[in-house]
Amino acid sequence: MKLTLPSYLFFGIVALFTFVGSVNAKKNKKKQRKNLIMMIPDGCDEGVLSLARWYKDDHRLFVDTMAQGRILPYMANSVITDSAPGGTAYSTGHITTDKFIAVGPRREDLLSMFLNPNDEVLWDAYAPIPTVLEEAKARGMATGLVATSTITHATPASFACHSESRYKEVEMAKQMVFQNVDVVMGGG
Repeated sequence: MKLTLPSYLFFGIVALFTFVGSVNAKKNKKKQRKNLIMMIPDGCDEGVLSLARWYKDDHRLFVDTMAQGRILPYMANSVITDSAPGGTAYSTGHITTDKFIAVGPRREDLLSMFLNPNDEVLWDAYAPIPTVLEEAKARGMATGLVATSTITHATPASFACHSESRYKEVEMAKQMVFQNVDVVMGGG
């Protein structure tokens, strides 16, 4: 059986998020990007992409042509990250406790490698941390989430929800409704 490129790229559970915004270019003479599409292939690291490149005859992937960035999404109480704190790292830029979604970490969970005694913790435990989707909405931009998993899975939920447990999916679905996200599509 010959595996296709998507089989390698989207190994494991794949989360695809789309965040679409509009910018009024008349306010600024510089050319600004109008939209942002953020793709998070959950569980897809550089090794999976390298394997896909080796499999292809020309060793190039379409994803290589896209502007890319990466983060190291550690969580507060481990260097091996679960989807909930990993998604929170992407959506807020902050670490949190295992199973937490876009809320501040418990202080007692912070590993010494993440905590400088002279630093203050930016967020109180369980306090909601603003997400990039919420910031875009506040600026009047259109927003959306698209996922191949259920839309209340930890990674997509971390962009529009705040919870101390990734398993409170009904509560998170209600939060998404009240966030007024323009486009919400999930698989699962």
